[in-house]
Amino acid sequence: MTDDETLLQMAERHNLAKEYAKAFSIWQRLANRGNAIAEARLGDCYYTATGTEKDTGKATFWFEKSAMQGNAEGQYGLGRSYYGSRSAVQNYARAVYWFTKAAEQGHAAAQEKLGICFYNGYSVTQDYAKAVYWFAKAAEQGLAAAQDDLGTCYYRGDGAAQDYAKAFYWFTKAVEQGLRTYKKKKQDNFQSRQI
Repeated sequence: MTDDETLLQMAERHNLAKEYAKAFSIWQRLANRGNAIAEARLGDCYYTATGTEKDTGKATFWFEKSAMQGNAEGQYGLGRSYYGSRSAVQNYARAVYWFTKAAEQGHAAAQEKLGICFYNGYSVTQDYAKAVYWFAKAAEQGLAAAQDDLGTCYYRGDGAAQDYAKAFYWFTKAVEQGLRTYKKKKQDNFQSRQI
């Protein structure tokens, strides 16, 4: 195990123990040495104000350094920086670009966000079938939000044939992970129809 790997593990232990300032310090040291994983984690710290003050400019800077090294977490973070209301400059075209890079590497959260972009037509032609494709990729990895999204698509018949059984299946998977949304009511309705 390299020194960087040892330090990354130490930072993760601090993070899990909610010792965020200690984790931040280690990630900062590693990021300054060009470690792509630490750069992504540091970007996330700045993005979420974890272990430091919120700074979307610094978040974007560190996500970009990580993303340019091909790190999926950095690519996802950079996409998030351009996507959301927290971003310094919302730019859906850049968000889609970076979500795609991360999604193609199997990053579940990026796959779900890319699905949302296709579902809503954010900087891409609205395409429910592509949304279903990306939601399914993330849902199969166990991402509750994507399971909920996929359930919605089956419930409404958006991008796939309307199928209440599949919708119920995916809503149930999401709820089993603790995701509670308005769709929980729909799940209850599915149960009453099956009786």
